[in-house]
Amino acid sequence: MASDAEFFASQTLYLSINIKPEAWEKMAQLTATRIDPALHDETRFALMAVLVAGKENFTELERSFKITSGNLSSHLSKLERAQYISIRKRFMGKRPQTTIEATAKGREAFKNYLKAMSARIEQAQRAIAEA
Repeated sequence: MASDAEFFASQTLYLSINIKPEAWEKMAQLTATRIDPALHDETRFALMAVLVAGKENFTELERSFKITSGNLSSHLSKLERAQYISIRKRFMGKRPQTTIEATAKGREAFKNYLKAMSARIEQAQRAIAEA
């Protein structure tokens, strides 16, 4: 599988939108740094945005995101495997209560993801402006 840099360098898309090949090369250099796949998903990104602000319970996340419990569980499992969140399960009487919060590692990863994406956006804007 080609790296991001190889993919962008090999593209001829710049012809159709009038971006100079040199600008694509600059973008390819930037994309050589990998984007965190655990966060590079719309739902997981949004979940982390909520969780870095504070802990939430499973039911509220399910309701807020309007996704099934299975889908939410799948996304949370991926974030938990990356050690970006902690999941605490307990019972309130006979009812299960699941609380999720971002870990320090997760907060740092989210901050780094935002920086990386901001840098890519700025680079793309410069490349288009140079076209």
